[in-house]
Amino acid sequence: MKVKKSCFLILLCIAAVLGFAGCQEASEQSYKAGTYTAEASGKNGPIEVEVVFSESEIESVEVISHKETEGIFEEPVEKIPKNIVEQQSLAVDSIAGATYTSDAILKAVEDCVVQAEGNVEVLKEAEEQKGEAKTEQLEYDIIVVGAGAAGTSAALKASEENDRVLLLEKTAYPMGAATLAGGMFAAESNLQKEAGETVDKEWLYEKSI
Repeated sequence: MKVKKSCFLILLCIAAVLGFAGCQEASEQSYKAGTYTAEASGKNGPIEVEVVFSESEIESVEVISHKETEGIFEEPVEKIPKNIVEQQSLAVDSIAGATYTSDAILKAVEDCVVQAEGNVEVLKEAEEQKGEAKTEQLEYDIIVVGAGAAGTSAALKASEENDRVLLLEKTAYPMGAATLAGGMFAAESNLQKEAGETVDKEWLYEKSI
């Protein structure tokens, strides 16, 4: 009995030590302090970041050059570096509608972590987010799923009939994938330029609103 009890206590101590080591690994990081730069491919070309490390923290993350599309790049360029620093983590959410830009920023920062001799795998471990679920009940006459050209037109028509309308879109912007699809309008096409009769973006905008 004494032998069994001793073995049990030894195994219990080993498990406790391993568990404590795992907690330390997840909660503590060490870096080679300094400023590092790296780049990764975004939607329109390379995105370059600059990351400043102390010996124990990611001090700052900044996107210093990119060729991403205006109206799309602003949110990921602002929020992802901020979230990385605040959470001291690479397990931050991408920005809906700007996946390529988001992923490129994260990959470039990951490269900087490697240069600073940090533990990338630990930084990629997402912490469990605890929060209270909230239920809100709303009532509408019509719910339109998809804010593309057809969905937007349907929702607009229904609202003109004084219906209570909810328009849902999974991407970050109304019109969904059509947000940057200027090709369907043939604005400033080569054929128009050759004929000397162009339809520019400003004219289309004025007509559409």
